[in-house]
Amino acid sequence: MTRLDASATAHVDAMAHPRREQIEAVREAVLAADDRLVESVKWNAPSYSIGAHLVTLRLRPGDRVEVILHRGVAPRADAVAPVLDDPRLDWRAPDRAVRALAPEEDPRLLTPLVHQWLAAVAPRAEGTPDRRDGQE
Repeated sequence: MTRLDASATAHVDAMAHPRREQIEAVREAVLAADDRLVESVKWNAPSYSIGAHLVTLRLRPGDRVEVILHRGVAPRADAVAPVLDDPRLDWRAPDRAVRALAPEEDPRLLTPLVHQWLAAVAPRAEGTPDRRDGQE
């Protein structure tokens, strides 16, 4: 059963984006990173939240496909750029990074990156140890 949001699918369909198939695979790859993620349309693009929006796609202008890793709309005073295993990340702020995808790139490679991001910034379920600071 797919977890893709129908309104996000309709939004992407209406774009007539030249990389439509890759976008679909990116959406699936992002959702595969964490079962708690909920897809919706925010900021005129597919966006993913666990309480707050933490991952958003940027699909315009042109034929771009980018994954924005962020901590919501407002900059945070406690922002510290997590260490993520992807040298292709472009850090735009301590709490915001952009990962562009090449047209031939396999979107499944994004799942571990998104998982790492969420492990660093997503709210914890009650009773779950917080390992972001190395302590339990």
